[in-house]
Amino acid sequence: MINNILVQGIEIRQASKPFSLQSGMTCAAGSFVVSMAQPKMGLIRYLLGRTFFPDSDWTHDKDGSSIHPYDMSTDTIYEYMGVRVDPVDEAIRTDLKILTGPLQLAGTVSTGGAGYFTSGSRNESFHAVNRLLAGGVTMRRVDKPAAGLQRATSSSLRRPNRR
Repeated sequence: MINNILVQGIEIRQASKPFSLQSGMTCAAGSFVVSMAQPKMGLIRYLLGRTFFPDSDWTHDKDGSSIHPYDMSTDTIYEYMGVRVDPVDEAIRTDLKILTGPLQLAGTVSTGGAGYFTSGSRNESFHAVNRLLAGGVTMRRVDKPAAGLQRATSSSLRRPNRR
Protein backbone atom coordinates (compact mmCIF):
# COMPACT_ATOMS: atom_id res chain seq x y z
CA MET A 1 0.00 0.00 0.00
CA ILE A 2 2.83 2.40 0.86
CA ASN A 3 4.38 1.95 -2.59
CA ASN A 4 1.01 2.59 -4.23
CA ILE A 5 0.63 5.84 -2.30
CA LEU A 6 4.22 6.92 -3.05
CA VAL A 7 3.68 6.77 -6.81
CA GLN A 8 0.84 9.30 -6.36
CA GLY A 9 3.42 11.89 -5.27
CA ILE A 10 2.37 11.80 -1.62
CA GLU A 11 5.07 12.38 0.98
CA ILE A 12 5.34 9.55 3.50
CA ARG A 13 7.56 9.50 6.56
CA GLN A 14 8.67 6.54 8.66
CA ALA A 15 9.45 6.43 12.38
CA SER A 16 12.93 5.18 13.25
CA LYS A 17 11.94 4.33 16.84
CA PRO A 18 8.73 3.68 18.83
CA PHE A 19 6.83 6.77 19.95
CA SER A 20 3.78 7.74 21.99
CA LEU A 21 1.14 10.37 21.37
CA GLN A 22 -0.52 12.61 23.92
CA SER A 23 -3.76 10.72 23.30
CA GLY A 24 -2.12 7.60 24.76
CA MET A 25 -1.64 5.79 21.45
CA THR A 26 1.74 4.11 20.99
CA CYS A 27 3.30 3.47 17.61
CA ALA A 28 6.01 0.95 16.80
CA ALA A 29 9.31 1.69 15.10
CA GLY A 30 8.76 1.55 11.37
CA SER A 31 5.28 3.11 11.56
CA PHE A 32 4.39 5.28 8.59
CA VAL A 33 3.13 8.85 8.92
CA VAL A 34 1.25 10.66 6.16
CA SER A 35 0.69 14.31 6.97
CA MET A 36 -2.34 16.13 5.61
CA ALA A 37 -0.20 19.29 5.40
CA GLN A 38 0.91 18.73 1.80
CA PRO A 39 -0.38 19.64 -1.65
CA LYS A 40 -2.11 16.28 -2.22
CA MET A 41 -4.29 16.56 0.90
CA GLY A 42 -7.48 15.81 -1.05
CA LEU A 43 -6.03 12.63 -2.53
CA ILE A 44 -4.80 11.53 0.90
CA ARG A 45 -8.27 12.03 2.35
CA TYR A 46 -9.75 10.12 -0.59
CA LEU A 47 -7.37 7.14 -0.29
CA LEU A 48 -6.92 6.94 3.49
CA GLY A 49 -10.10 8.46 4.92
CA ARG A 50 -13.00 6.41 6.25
CA THR A 51 -16.00 6.10 3.97
CA PHE A 52 -19.42 6.73 5.48
CA PHE A 53 -22.27 6.30 3.04
CA PRO A 54 -25.53 8.09 3.77
CA ASP A 55 -28.57 6.14 4.88
CA SER A 56 -31.55 8.05 3.54
CA ASP A 57 -34.40 7.93 1.02
CA TRP A 58 -31.87 8.66 -1.71
CA THR A 59 -29.86 5.51 -0.93
CA HIS A 60 -32.78 3.03 -0.97
CA ASP A 61 -34.97 1.62 -3.74
CA LYS A 62 -38.76 1.99 -3.53
CA ASP A 63 -38.99 -1.47 -1.92
CA GLY A 64 -36.63 -0.35 0.89
CA SER A 65 -33.58 -2.33 -0.25
CA SER A 66 -30.34 -0.38 -0.14
CA ILE A 67 -28.65 0.85 -3.30
CA HIS A 68 -25.01 -0.19 -3.10
CA PRO A 69 -22.42 2.52 -3.74
CA TYR A 70 -20.69 2.15 -7.06
CA ASP A 71 -18.28 5.04 -7.42
CA MET A 72 -16.07 4.91 -4.31
CA SER A 73 -16.49 1.42 -2.92
CA THR A 74 -12.81 0.46 -3.32
CA ASP A 75 -11.07 3.81 -3.60
CA THR A 76 -10.23 3.82 0.09
CA ILE A 77 -7.09 1.80 -0.49
CA TYR A 78 -6.45 0.86 3.13
CA GLU A 79 -9.94 -0.63 3.55
CA TYR A 80 -9.55 -2.57 0.33
CA MET A 81 -6.12 -3.89 1.32
CA GLY A 82 -6.99 -4.57 4.97
CA VAL A 83 -4.41 -2.15 6.37
CA ARG A 84 -4.93 -0.33 9.67
CA VAL A 85 -4.93 3.47 9.44
CA ASP A 86 -5.22 5.63 12.56
CA PRO A 87 -6.11 9.30 12.06
CA VAL A 88 -4.27 11.52 14.54
CA ASP A 89 -5.28 15.07 15.48
CA GLU A 90 -2.01 16.14 17.07
CA ALA A 91 1.55 16.92 16.06
CA ILE A 92 3.84 13.90 15.96
CA ARG A 93 7.04 14.64 17.81
CA THR A 94 9.60 12.00 16.92
CA ASP A 95 12.34 11.42 14.36
CA LEU A 96 10.73 10.69 11.00
CA LYS A 97 12.60 10.04 7.79
CA ILE A 98 11.08 10.83 4.42
CA LEU A 99 10.74 7.83 2.12
CA THR A 100 12.61 8.59 -1.08
CA GLY A 101 11.81 5.44 -3.01
CA PRO A 102 9.67 2.31 -2.97
CA LEU A 103 9.97 -0.14 -0.10
CA GLN A 104 11.50 -3.53 -0.71
CA LEU A 105 8.66 -5.99 -0.32
CA ALA A 106 8.93 -8.80 2.22
CA GLY A 107 8.18 -12.36 1.30
CA THR A 108 9.70 -15.14 -0.69
CA VAL A 109 8.90 -17.32 -3.63
CA SER A 110 10.59 -20.69 -3.44
CA THR A 111 10.95 -23.30 -6.11
CA GLY A 112 9.98 -26.87 -5.40
CA GLY A 113 9.73 -30.09 -7.31
CA ALA A 114 6.41 -29.03 -8.82
CA GLY A 115 7.15 -25.35 -9.46
CA TYR A 116 6.72 -22.16 -7.46
CA PHE A 117 4.87 -21.68 -4.19
CA THR A 118 3.56 -18.35 -2.95
CA SER A 119 1.01 -17.35 -0.33
CA GLY A 120 -2.39 -16.14 -1.52
CA SER A 121 -2.67 -13.94 1.57
CA ARG A 122 0.00 -11.48 0.35
CA ASN A 123 -0.89 -8.72 -2.10
CA GLU A 124 2.33 -9.09 -4.09
CA SER A 125 1.52 -12.77 -4.67
CA PHE A 126 -1.17 -11.69 -7.12
CA HIS A 127 1.39 -9.60 -9.01
CA ALA A 128 3.78 -12.57 -9.14
CA VAL A 129 1.03 -14.93 -10.31
CA ASN A 130 -0.02 -12.54 -13.08
CA ARG A 131 3.58 -12.22 -14.27
CA LEU A 132 3.97 -16.00 -14.31
CA LEU A 133 0.68 -16.42 -16.20
CA ALA A 134 1.81 -13.80 -18.73
CA GLY A 135 4.97 -15.85 -19.20
CA GLY A 136 2.94 -18.94 -20.05
CA VAL A 137 3.45 -20.72 -16.71
CA THR A 138 0.58 -22.97 -15.64
CA MET A 139 -0.73 -22.01 -12.22
CA ARG A 140 -2.63 -24.11 -9.68
CA ARG A 141 -4.32 -23.10 -6.44
CA VAL A 142 -4.18 -25.09 -3.19
CA ASP A 143 -7.74 -25.76 -2.01
CA LYS A 144 -6.87 -28.39 0.61
CA PRO A 145 -3.72 -28.53 2.78
CA ALA A 146 -1.35 -31.21 1.50
CA ALA A 147 2.35 -31.92 1.10
CA GLY A 148 3.37 -29.03 3.37
CA LEU A 149 1.22 -26.49 1.51
CA GLN A 150 -1.41 -24.50 3.36
CA ARG A 151 -4.67 -23.17 2.01
CA ALA A 152 -5.21 -19.44 2.62
CA THR A 153 -7.75 -19.01 5.40
CA SER A 154 -10.73 -16.74 5.00
CA SER A 155 -9.53 -14.65 7.97
CA SER A 156 -6.29 -13.83 6.15
CA LEU A 157 -8.24 -12.58 3.15
CA ARG A 158 -11.13 -10.86 4.94
CA ARG A 159 -11.69 -7.17 4.39
CA PRO A 160 -12.16 -5.03 7.51
CA ASN A 161 -15.74 -4.37 8.62
CA ARG A 162 -17.30 -1.14 7.43
CA ARG A 163 -19.24 0.72 10.08
